[in-house]
Amino acid sequence: MLFGILEKDGIKAVTRQNYEGMLYGITYIDHRTWCVFNGSALGKQYSPNGILDQKSRRGYPIAVSITSLPSSS
Repeated sequence: MLFGILEKDGIKAVTRQNYEGMLYGITYIDHRTWCVFNGSALGKQYSPNGILDQKSRRGYPIAVSITSLPSSS
């Protein structure tokens, strides 16, 4: 939900995941102003743990459905 709202405002959330699929980073890219922010730099609530915590408190499934970087194989 959060990422859909951000996309409407021209902000893309890009995730970083390890080989097991564990989310360890989120980068927010504002395509209107060309600014890039690390989620944890914006505040705890925008870090991977903050997003997962908010989803679990609201009763949403924990699976995160956001765009991830293509693997570099």
